[in-house]
Amino acid sequence: MAREHTKAKAFAQMLMREARDCGWLYNRIEMKPDGTVIALSGMVEPEGNDDFCAEDLRMGK
Repeated sequence: MAREHTKAKAFAQMLMREARDCGWLYNRIEMKPDGTVIALSGMVEPEGNDDFCAEDLRMGK
């Protein structure tokens, strides 16, 4: 299991480095325990439509 995590970490580092070099504005990388890497990148900041209201924990505007 450690080997998958090591590979995922190296892959995530490479993605972040390449995204910065290309000028991407938004980069988010999530590593799962099984070695899966989820990458979200974009040229604009993502909109915050999924913020929760602290009072009632429902989706807010």
